[in-house]
Amino acid sequence: MQKVAVFSKKISNIKNINNFFPDLFFMYKNTNKEANAIAGWGYRLTTIKARKYAIENQLPFISLEDGFLRSVGLGLDGFSPLSLIADKLGIYYDARSPSELEKLIKDKSRLVLHLNDATEAIKLIIDNELTKYNHAPAFTGFSNEHHLQNKKVLVIDQTVGDMSVKYGGADQQTFLEMLDRAIKENPNATVYIKTHTDVINGYKKGFLTSNLDNTSVILFSDDINPISLLKHVDKVYVVTSHMGFEALLLGKEVITFGLPWYAGWGLTDDRHKNIKSLKYNNRRSEATIIELFTASYILYCQYINPNTGKKGTIFDVINYLIKIKKLNNKLRGSVKLVGFSFWKKHVL
Repeated sequence: MQKVAVFSKKISNIKNINNFFPDLFFMYKNTNKEANAIAGWGYRLTTIKARKYAIENQLPFISLEDGFLRSVGLGLDGFSPLSLIADKLGIYYDARSPSELEKLIKDKSRLVLHLNDATEAIKLIIDNELTKYNHAPAFTGFSNEHHLQNKKVLVIDQTVGDMSVKYGGADQQTFLEMLDRAIKENPNATVYIKTHTDVINGYKKGFLTSNLDNTSVILFSDDINPISLLKHVDKVYVVTSHMGFEALLLGKEVITFGLPWYAGWGLTDDRHKNIKSLKYNNRRSEATIIELFTASYILYCQYINPNTGKKGTIFDVINYLIKIKKLNNKLRGSVKLVGFSFWKKHVL
């Protein structure tokens, strides 16, 4: 087992972190010089010290990230992850260098062993509309009668500071260009901008929602389940958002303007100038949507059993999320309590 030192208490305090990865044991700092690897959370500023320490001590660095089926609610609201990623080569959203996910996608002989599980998991995810965060209600359809008959184009905004934007070769101008192309390429369609969940909840700012002065588009700011929304649109424009991959699972046309991990495999309309270089450098080949799913959700992400806290599978997490979503949907809305004494109000 590889002993891995982390320099962030937030990482060492992740619930059941040592049960996600059977071959890794995490410890806070490296006080006894026992660690033979260092880990940090992606490219956050908090990893600078950890990366420096790894270089100085000639230790491998492992990048940690949330999995694609993360939790019931937002991490910022205190919900612990149910899936995590530990990449010893790079990280999936950094297009500058290879990642373990890229290697998995190209390992056809390994992927074929898990295609049946992938097929079953995809159906469960689509039918139950499971996504990274699963707190939001389902979208029930567009109500603006004027646009009901029009084709619907969804432009996905992201948060300022999102590492996948920076390391996916994009910036503010990329989002503005994407919106401009979406409008011009779909003159008879209704164009919607979907804001990020963290923007809706007031935690962060969006690239487009912070600079929106175009009256020809409609800002969609409701906090709703992403997959339920994607089911109601015809075409999706993204920079690097994972919603682009979820749109592919639904069979939607997806146009990418950044370099997300799922671009360049023959499934998306890719507009970034560097997409060809990924193919020339043997970092992309042809792949099917089920192969991308198998590599990313089945093999790349690691899971715990939410009921036991022990090592689990994607189906442990899927079944748990389905159950919790049903319970949450039953309890949505307001509850009025009448006639309680004053001292009981705080308890309630």
